[in-house]
Amino acid sequence: MKIQDIFNLAIKMGIEADLRGREAVERFLQRKKTKYDRLSDKEKEEFDKDAMENPYLDSRVLNISEDKEIKRVMAGIDIDPAEILLAKELGGIDLVIAHHPRGKSLASLHDVMEMQCEILGLYGVPVNIAEGLMKQKIPKE
Repeated sequence: MKIQDIFNLAIKMGIEADLRGREAVERFLQRKKTKYDRLSDKEKEEFDKDAMENPYLDSRVLNISEDKEIKRVMAGIDIDPAEILLAKELGGIDLVIAHHPRGKSLASLHDVMEMQCEILGLYGVPVNIAEGLMKQKIPKE
């Protein structure tokens, strides 16, 4: 598999396992598409188009130096430059997968916090309490 294939499979599996259910995820993606359709041409240029296909915007492919067949993967929670250097030193590592987001993924973390509020609601947590728990991570628009 190539990098984009691995990523697409991860998103597909995430949707299938999503606690909100497939229909709720599809409604979420449809809201993003509707929002995009209402934007001006200039705003559309700046809109994160991945948001219309990927409900987990803290999950991204951040860098593909060469889109080749992946044979060996290094995975971790907090991948920093030291771990990237370790992967290089070990050799033969084709892909590094990190859990905590960096770069563009971190900039979209507010969407994930809103999703967490929805999931807490499924377990009976009132919306105002869930939003209070997540408010520090959800920026005001």
